[in-house]
Amino acid sequence: MKGMSIRWLALLAWLAGWAASAQVRVEVVMPRDVFLEDEPVLAGIRVINHSGRPITLGKDNRWLQIALQTRGDQAVEARDELPAVGEFTVGSGEMGTRKVNLTPYFNIRSPGRYQATALVRIEEWDMAVASAPAEFSVIMGTKLWEQTFGLPAEGTAAAGRPEFRKYALVKATTLKAMFLYLRVTDAEETRIYSVQPVGPLVSSSRPEAQVGPGGHLHLLNQVGARRFQYCEYDSSGELQARRSYQHTDTRPSLRATKDGRIVVAGGIRMLKADDYPGPERGRLDTPVAAPVPAPAMDLEVPPRKR
Repeated sequence: MKGMSIRWLALLAWLAGWAASAQVRVEVVMPRDVFLEDEPVLAGIRVINHSGRPITLGKDNRWLQIALQTRGDQAVEARDELPAVGEFTVGSGEMGTRKVNLTPYFNIRSPGRYQATALVRIEEWDMAVASAPAEFSVIMGTKLWEQTFGLPAEGTAAAGRPEFRKYALVKATTLKAMFLYLRVTDAEETRIYSVQPVGPLVSSSRPEAQVGPGGHLHLLNQVGARRFQYCEYDSSGELQARRSYQHTDTRPSLRATKDGRIVVAGGIRMLKADDYPGPERGRLDTPVAAPVPAPAMDLEVPPRKR
């Protein structure tokens, strides 16, 4: 049901049994209300069950429909059907949440304000429940730096035409703060490999960026009055390292060693809970697990109440 409008979702829910839906609620939960152009827009579809019976969903794609529209009530074009298959059960008195990346499946590149509404079908009860609209904005960023680089080739690929990609640092400004984003594309910027937030951005500073061995990006960004964050990313935008530094008698900066490695010179290393890889055991009370990219859809069901 591509291009379904929010009004149509609400009408379907009413026709399918609006009174019964009071015992089952659906909510669209957004992690934040502002996203950069092409950034993954992750929406949580939360099902809250107070019906007295368990609900089984996800047997096929028909259990979930999502409609997007602009502030002007214009329906947003759907590019493809959401990959919502994956059976799960929400018991009575429990809630389950499916996370959906809307960016690949809807044409939401244009800056503006959007509304997302979900319709959940409970096939065994011949009922559908619609959520209230959840609002979010898509904004344009300002490019601060970019560099095209060639991917290292191995084996027979080394003899062919090299593959080029592009790193770009983008500043996103909201009413509350400024944030730094990393964008990884092909050289022509027609294919997007990654768009992700790096961290806060201090208005008076300018991030340092250098491409090192293996095409990895090394980035040093000022995140506070005297605090700096160093990150290393691979050519797909995957985080390889994150460390924090404090400005002391000298300011941290990126330097290239004689053997070509990129390192942080100056300042002093500070152990932080969000260091990656995690800090050495015994040097910080809270060990840090490696960050794992979130799948397009996953399920979170709290333990059953006893």
